[in-house]
Amino acid sequence: MATLQVTVSPEDLLQIVVEMPQPELDNFTAKVLVEKARRTAATLNATEEELVAAIYAAQLPPGQRERLHALGAKAEDEKLSTNEQQELAQLVEQSEALNVVRMTKASELATLWQQPLATVVKQLGLWQSYGE
Repeated sequence: MATLQVTVSPEDLLQIVVEMPQPELDNFTAKVLVEKARRTAATLNATEEELVAAIYAAQLPPGQRERLHALGAKAEDEKLSTNEQQELAQLVEQSEALNVVRMTKASELATLWQQPLATVVKQLGLWQSYGE
C-alpha cells in the first residue's frame, strides 16, 4: 500500500475547519484538544498532569454535545416541545456543571503555574468555549 503525504498550510486547514458541519467540528476539536493535552502532558509533573486530564475529561460526550447544539439551534428557529425544553435544560445544566469543574481545575493549574487564569485557559485551548 502506497503512502501519500500531503502538506496543508494552516490557512488551508482553517478553511477546511470553517466548512465543517457542527458535529464534525465538535469531534475534530475534541481530537485536537486531546493531542494538545498529550503534548502538554509530556512536560508536566504528576499534579499538573492530573489537573490537565481532569480538565479535558470534564465535557459532555460527543452525542450529548451534538444534541445540545441541535436543540439550541432548533430553539433559535422554532418552538421546542416540552420534552425538548426539558432535555435542553438538562443538557445545559450538565454542561455548565462540567464547565465549573474545568474552570476550577484550570484555576488550580493557574495557581501552580503562577499565571492568570485567562492565560492558562488560552494555553490549554479552552478559550473558544467561553466566547472568544
